[in-house]
Amino acid sequence: MSPRIPIYDEGTNGARYVRIAGWVSALAMVVTFLVVIVAWNEGPSWALAMYVSVAFWGTVPAVWFWYEYFFLYRRFGAEDTFDLFRHGQQTAIAIWAGVTLSLVAIASSDHFKTSQAHSAGSISRFAN
Repeated sequence: MSPRIPIYDEGTNGARYVRIAGWVSALAMVVTFLVVIVAWNEGPSWALAMYVSVAFWGTVPAVWFWYEYFFLYRRFGAEDTFDLFRHGQQTAIAIWAGVTLSLVAIASSDHFKTSQAHSAGSISRFAN
């Protein structure tokens, strides 16, 4: 089966929604990239932005994959294209995993942790 066969029939809502999701994903990736650059330069004060990015990329794509299969592909998918659809989702999942793991690695780096002296001091204040 040729990978050039459309998975969704043109003109259907499925094709439109997937095209919109592609553009939104590309925009989210650019915004995330900018957040990572700014957060890296600003340090621990931007840790929350990194954690929000990790949470976003850890959950939203998974929900999209579920939604696309159950509510778009099953309704608007072209006949005999399931293997193409599955291959596309597996490729997208690999990209999603790489982005999410990279964000987790960056967000959990020592670069975003506060100093040990500051952390230890704040804990000991509450212990007394």
